[in-house]
Amino acid sequence: DTVSELEGDAAAPRRARVILTKGRLGFASVGGSFNSNGPANNALARYNLGSTAISLNLGVDVAYAYKRDYYLGAGIEYLGCIATPGIRYMNDDIGFKTHDVDLRVLGGYDLHDRRGTVVWGRLGYHVGILSMSNLMNAASIPSETFRGPSLGAAVTMARVTPSIGATAAVDLVYPGTRS
Repeated sequence: DTVSELEGDAAAPRRARVILTKGRLGFASVGGSFNSNGPANNALARYNLGSTAISLNLGVDVAYAYKRDYYLGAGIEYLGCIATPGIRYMNDDIGFKTHDVDLRVLGGYDLHDRRGTVVWGRLGYHVGILSMSNLMNAASIPSETFRGPSLGAAVTMARVTPSIGATAAVDLVYPGTRS
């Protein structure tokens, strides 16, 4: 079931399939900045917004060994946040929800070290939805959808310790469109 490629006695057998799952429930700091070409003296033409929110993050990546050093696969990830009371503006509480979905294809390079380190390239598509609880809010903050192609990188270490692994990842959405 695994491709056995040992690097001395320190490395474990290379896996034929890698399944990375995540599930988190917690709090998030949600924020953003809006800048338009509206009049400079209009506070609604340029503003920052932010709030703490309850968040749910779910995801799965599946990749299969390809040749001696590579992995190929795909993944999906969801991040949802609910902010209540949300943004405070002129004595008005503006609650909101966010939904972010990422679909991606993955390519990984196995470093064949004792920690099981794999460096990943990620190419995908992102959809982010911001929905206001009250569209007639005092700040006139609209609901919106942001979407576009994404490019990213990640590093996974299957065995930082015998029972702990780690992942670090970054993605960039460009060019994106907002409606």
